[in-house]
Amino acid sequence: MHIGIVDDNPSVLAMIEAALKLHGHSSETFSNSSSFLYALHVARREPPYDVVIVDLFLDHLSGIDIIEVLQAQRSQLIPTILISAAEETTLTPIRQRYPVVPIMQKPFSMRTLLSLVDKVTSRVNV
Repeated sequence: MHIGIVDDNPSVLAMIEAALKLHGHSSETFSNSSSFLYALHVARREPPYDVVIVDLFLDHLSGIDIIEVLQAQRSQLIPTILISAAEETTLTPIRQRYPVVPIMQKPFSMRTLLSLVDKVTSRVNV
């Protein structure tokens, strides 16, 4: 699978990228929303990513903004996983508004993330 990862923390990007690579996935990492949106715009692959993993709090756009763009601009659903270090009180309204978008609280295990990647892609491929 080809996976897009958007997080402003270089350590988180590197850790997720390494775990995905060890499990046979290719990925592209983005440290800000602008670079991700540009890559999405110029992508030659359809869909550009099989899964997008995005942090809730980024630079000028949030992970929610990225989810909105993916839903509005893509003719084909791209499964998205939201990651965040936010408190559950912040995440609960997001879970209610986007019930099909899984949210993982940081810190999380790479095993759990890989399992979730498999789960969200199996929903789309059914």
